[in-house]
Amino acid sequence: MGIKVSFFMVAYNTEKYIEKSIRSILNQTEKDINLFVRDNGSTDSTYQIIQKLAAEDSRIVVLHNTNNGITDDGIYFAERGWWYPDDAELGEYISIVDSDDEIEAKFVEILYANAKKNHADMAFAGNYFVSDDTIVGKRVPPFIETCMPSGLEPYFEEVYNCFRTWWGKLYKTDLFEEFFDYAWEPGIPIWWRVDTIVTMRYLQNSKKITAVDQPLYRMTLHENSTYRTREVASGRILEAMAIYNNNYEFLKQADILNDRLLEYIQITHWSYIKENFDVLIATDKMTPADKMEWLTDVMRDEIVGQYCHSHYAMIMFQMKPALESIMEQLEDDRKYDNYLCRLSALLDILEANPGYDMAYVVLFGCLFDVKNIWMFGDEFLELPIEGVSNGVKRALEFSYPIRRWWKYHKWDFLDLIYSVDFTTEIQSQVQEMVRLWKEGNLNGACELSCDILEKSPFSVRAIICRIMYWEAIGEPEEAFLLRKTMSMIWEEEFIERVFAEFEQ
Repeated sequence: MGIKVSFFMVAYNTEKYIEKSIRSILNQTEKDINLFVRDNGSTDSTYQIIQKLAAEDSRIVVLHNTNNGITDDGIYFAERGWWYPDDAELGEYISIVDSDDEIEAKFVEILYANAKKNHADMAFAGNYFVSDDTIVGKRVPPFIETCMPSGLEPYFEEVYNCFRTWWGKLYKTDLFEEFFDYAWEPGIPIWWRVDTIVTMRYLQNSKKITAVDQPLYRMTLHENSTYRTREVASGRILEAMAIYNNNYEFLKQADILNDRLLEYIQITHWSYIKENFDVLIATDKMTPADKMEWLTDVMRDEIVGQYCHSHYAMIMFQMKPALESIMEQLEDDRKYDNYLCRLSALLDILEANPGYDMAYVVLFGCLFDVKNIWMFGDEFLELPIEGVSNGVKRALEFSYPIRRWWKYHKWDFLDLIYSVDFTTEIQSQVQEMVRLWKEGNLNGACELSCDILEKSPFSVRAIICRIMYWEAIGEPEEAFLLRKTMSMIWEEEFIERVFAEFEQ
């Protein structure tokens, strides 16, 4: 009998796991297999363990390179010649196993039989998640026997997570070889997620696939893995972008792209971004300002811009813990510099006080922020905030495209509101408020500012009176929020000139 399945494995400093991993392959109920295992420049005893096992079983072919990521004759990871030598005897199917994982004893027997029965180019199964030798979860696909690509449409969401990894599958060797250069092309700007793209590209070129609805692979979870703890940087955003673009092209070329699947890959894109938040909170390798800038870059991303409005509540809810953590580390007068922090603060204020009279001022300060290129937070305008002025109601009648136009034509927006709200009565109240302040009647001035802002929330002098009052009584939190908000809406020189009116 010929070889049915050839296993590929790359090992780097996995001395704790490598023997169990290899033995799980050698102990398959189906014996017509072989294993190509490469020691990737390990500095522990991994290579010696591999050599010992190879001496026991001739089905193991040992490859070794001195330096991590490149063979001694100059072949880089993912290039031809990395996984196996040119003269290798390969089986009908190929399977990849990570050197810290294991497979069930019937992995080959079950998947190979299913693949042959259905003439499948790819066969896959579910997996267990294992921590400290204890099963802590599992992921299982539905049973599938389908032709590609149209047959995948009903199952895509159910099986996508199985294709985030290259392990746990059988690839027909002819498929693996024919599309190797496309699947592993060097142009992929990503390495931590390369297995998702590689697997999806093989899937894209499969004519038929089959899935077994049982877990046959054991993925080891590491609490302090480098993936979980590595630095948060712009590369993480590029990773999510690369996978989204690959998924989009897959669905488009398969002619199964529809609204349901588009929404799914958008949410999947956000899930890759969200995975960084815990690391962002915990890391001490970034300043609070750098963390805030990274979140801002996320919200500037073009793909996020496609769905940030339709999934506003989910995004804000999942991002809020990171925002709150960063704000705790910032100086009081800097914590509201970023519009995301101001949006987060506004959520908290409205939860405690739905009738907050400055709600729309703070909100428009966020929407007008030059860093908020997608006007994230526009959904706030649909909230039933109490006490909306007539001018703001008039502004809210306009559609989102017009609001986008206002972002770059603020004075037209303000003129619209002023034309309705800033009545003769309000102007008289503003003059009285300033007079009370100058006379030292701070409480009287503040009470009158509240009356004014209820009817005319964009009254600059009333807002400034509110700011000065909070600063005067030693409660500057709202003052910081409003000062930064004003700088997003009005010119700084104008603001300072109005402040000066209260001191004359």
